[in-house]
Parts: sequence; structure tokens; C-alpha cells
Amino acid sequence: SDLLDFNNVLHAKTILNNKFNTINFMVNFILPTDKKMKILLSAALLSISVLHHNGVFISRLTSPENWSEQCFNYILMFSMIFKDVEICRYPIQKKNYIEYRYYLLCFKKKQVTYNSLLYRKFLKLLKSPNTLRFLESISNEKCIKEWKQNLEEIKNAYINTIDHPQNELNEIICNIKLHK
Repeated sequence: SDLLDFNNVLHAKTILNNKFNTINFMVNFILPTDKKMKILLSAALLSISVLHHNGVFISRLTSPENWSEQCFNYILMFSMIFKDVEICRYPIQKKNYIEYRYYLLCFKKKQVTYNSLLYRKFLKLLKSPNTLRFLESISNEKCIKEWKQNLEEIKNAYINTIDHPQNELNEIICNIKLHK
């Protein structure tokens, strides 16, 4: 179904709640871009409403060279929902080319009352034509500025580090073979 329509998000939430009650693991492979923010907002709504409080949410991110303000807002959105948020990269091989893929790992949802407020705010955003503009209103707060500065440092560390994904991938494969 179309997750741009908030009625479909509510329907998906109802189906998931009726079938599973809560789920422990959610994955999103849609990259955070300006055109897809409403779909990603739907993923946030579903993670708030159907994911177990100790559940894990994993979302794919673009390469740090391509992180835009919307990507920062996307990461901030999940930092608001979860207590522990990490960014990691993993080497992959695609058509004889080895590269890194970046992921946002989110663990342990914050308190229920706090997330219910976020849920209502995100649902209102899904109904409106604006995407994540509400984050601009809090972006001047000191803690958010520090958070964005830390995220910028992570971005620069990934960009400026000279790593070879092929070496890391070979090491992972060797470790798998050794453990068999």
C-alpha cells in the first residue's frame, strides 16, 4: 500500500498490532532523500507504534559525501525516538565493485509518553505538505547544534579515512571461514 497516505500507515499499524502485537526488528532500505521524506516519516511512525521498546530499527543511509540537511534531519528524527543511535558502515560487493554501505542502527525506544507526543506530531506532518520542517524550529537549541556538530565530525571521519572496503570484506570472509 501507499505509505504516503496517513490512512494507509494507520491501517498498516493496525494490521501489524493485530498480527504480532509488537515486533522486535524493523528494516528500511529507502534512502533518505528530499523526495522520499514522507515515506521515511511513515517508517518513523511505524517504529514508534509497533516496535517493541527494546526493539531494533535499521535504516540504510546514503554515503556521507551525499548527506544533506534532510539526511541530518532524518538521523535527528530517529535520535528523538531511540535512546541509542549509531551509524556504521559495512563493505559490500556489487557488480565486481566493492564499496561501503552506511546504516543507521537504532536501539531501545524512549519513554512511551514522549514517543506518543512524537507520534502525534509526525502524523500531523504526514498529513501536511511540509516534510521535516519542524526540526528547523529546534535546530537553534544548543544541544541540537552540538549534536549536528558531532554528526558532521562523524561524516568527515568517514569521508577522510582512507580505508579499503575490499580488505575489510576479505577479513570478514576469512573470519567466517575460520568459525565454521
